[in-house]
Amino acid sequence: MKGFVKIVIAVLLMTALFTCQVTVANGPPTGPPGSQLSGSVVFVIGSSNMRAALSLDDVAALVVTIENSNGQVPYSTKKVELYGYNGEFYSQELQLPVGDYELTRFLVVDNENNILFLTPLEGSLKDYAVSEPLPLLFSVTEESAVTVEPEVMEINGPLADYGYAGFDINVVSDTMLKNGNFNSESSDWAFWTNDTGVGSMVIENGEMLVLITDPGSYPWSAAVSQSGLTIEDGAGYSVTFQARADVPTTISLSLQMDQDPWTQYSGNNFFNLTTEMNDFSYSFTMWEPTDTAAGFQLRFGGPHQNASNIYIDNVVMQKTSNAPEGIPASDGLLDPFTQNQLLSKCMNMGNYLESPPPEGSWYNGDGQEHLMEEYFFNVLKQKGFTAVRIPIRFSAYAANDYPYTIQTNLLERVDEVVNWALHYDLAVIIDMHHYLEIMENPSEHKARFIAMWKQIAERYKNYSDNVFFELLNEPMGNLNANRWNEYLYDCLFEVRKIDNHHTVIIDSADWASVDALGMLHVPESETNTIISFHYYHPMIFTTQGASWVPYLTNITGIIFPGPPSEPYVPPADTVQWVKDWINEYNTVSDPDLNPSGYKLIRDHMDYAYQWSINNNRPLFMGEFGVISHVDIQSQVNWLVYMRTQMEAKGIAWAYWNFSSSHRIYDIENQVWIEELTQALGL
Repeated sequence: MKGFVKIVIAVLLMTALFTCQVTVANGPPTGPPGSQLSGSVVFVIGSSNMRAALSLDDVAALVVTIENSNGQVPYSTKKVELYGYNGEFYSQELQLPVGDYELTRFLVVDNENNILFLTPLEGSLKDYAVSEPLPLLFSVTEESAVTVEPEVMEINGPLADYGYAGFDINVVSDTMLKNGNFNSESSDWAFWTNDTGVGSMVIENGEMLVLITDPGSYPWSAAVSQSGLTIEDGAGYSVTFQARADVPTTISLSLQMDQDPWTQYSGNNFFNLTTEMNDFSYSFTMWEPTDTAAGFQLRFGGPHQNASNIYIDNVVMQKTSNAPEGIPASDGLLDPFTQNQLLSKCMNMGNYLESPPPEGSWYNGDGQEHLMEEYFFNVLKQKGFTAVRIPIRFSAYAANDYPYTIQTNLLERVDEVVNWALHYDLAVIIDMHHYLEIMENPSEHKARFIAMWKQIAERYKNYSDNVFFELLNEPMGNLNANRWNEYLYDCLFEVRKIDNHHTVIIDSADWASVDALGMLHVPESETNTIISFHYYHPMIFTTQGASWVPYLTNITGIIFPGPPSEPYVPPADTVQWVKDWINEYNTVSDPDLNPSGYKLIRDHMDYAYQWSINNNRPLFMGEFGVISHVDIQSQVNWLVYMRTQMEAKGIAWAYWNFSSSHRIYDIENQVWIEELTQALGL
């Protein structure tokens, strides 16, 4: 029946084509270049060109790229449906503004996008095989559908021989967005401004032109949008588009709920435009309930942008994957809220196994080996701690190639440390820490990340219930919130096939920030999970003078709470936003409202608590602390307020850290820093 329908359509199409005058390629246009009069093009492939007897079922579609006389690309690797009739194939009509064009790519593909035939490019090794290699020139007029009949040949050899070096057959097919090439003027698109933004939107030469005359003071003061999209829970999506601007500027893309509370589905994604037309793309997975009226937005303007003319073309959104299958169910024997109580007073054993090899090379910054010792765990238990978090740089000890085997010497050392903790009745978190490579190149390291966790889960699946798995410390960088949702889902799926018993800890994205809790999606089927976030706010106070934060290295002497008794004068080379913070720190007299004050912490803890209630997930503060060279009273003030806020809201915590940069224990003298332990209620 499918083939019959195509043939009927083809008969109707042929009738339309041959009852009007056919415009030949290279013919003059009837309207001026760039006019908004429109016409169409139909591609014809004769069976003689195919050089083989193909049926309609063999051929799925064409893939074409078309450029106009201005070098713009109305259609890029566009998948075009074919209809068969009397041994020939006819494409669907493609709408184009009146003008001159070049056909620069022409391929025939099957249902799996395998290339069957193509037209070689001029200058390629195979261009001799056809009389007219690409590009082929043609013109579109208002009066009739132009027909273009490229000569194709069967592919026999590498694509580079035909001039298609580096060609990607990831074609553009059905798009969820309407009129993404703007061939129908501005239909289906809305333009709006907010705050003080001023601008307009027109269609010019087949492109959307957004004119921002006042970028406004709001981060995104203007937008073009399209509503009514169905975005499915768990499904993957991609967006591609082309854009340029008359002056370099930044725009953003967002898929979100189209009404209050405006829930973000894709995250807010930023793209830097230049004066050259460039291709941009973004992929995301929907981790919210299915929305049948979601909104797509391209956003412009903001206080750091200039007035500009922005050109947008070929906006395509596609569904790339269906929702994944459910994660294997937990055995139901452990309650994560009860498990979280075991972590109520936890200690981070930082700068030992998380250091680059050898163990403890970061401890004194000397690159030498400094080892965790068994007595550490004894003194922790005696002081009243209930758990330890063991940050481990597994990635430094695992092979780079499949099956990504973790070195036995590391695993045996982890066994030793875990067994010490359990011996002293401390719960223990096995934390994959400082996997920087996956933050920089997520797709290249996803398989390695999951393979390492399969090995860890297999090794510890029969250990005590007091062993916890923390999948990844502080996802950040290119491992953004949406990609992290995808990776943790796939990792959980594999871990739960091996071990459906132990409690798993999951960090939020963006350095395990409190703000990223709202972007975290843990599948409902995963019921034995604790959610972790880290807290070092205000960072200019907690991390002042840190060698690893360049803009704070020369900032010292900040107290908590502010303001200081005498205004603090920052070094001359201090970055502007830190200067602005310090100015407010010097001048706001209320210690609650001062930027180095209580309200910021309270607001963040309130937000986290409400998120926990709304999502029925226990919360664990996986890291918090103040760098050791800060005056001791300020450290105490901050720690007391943090601890009381967390304990009032049922948030378990892990202090950073035992004996290094934020030390609470003096290893050299084997004594606690009592002011800090008392601040922690111990």
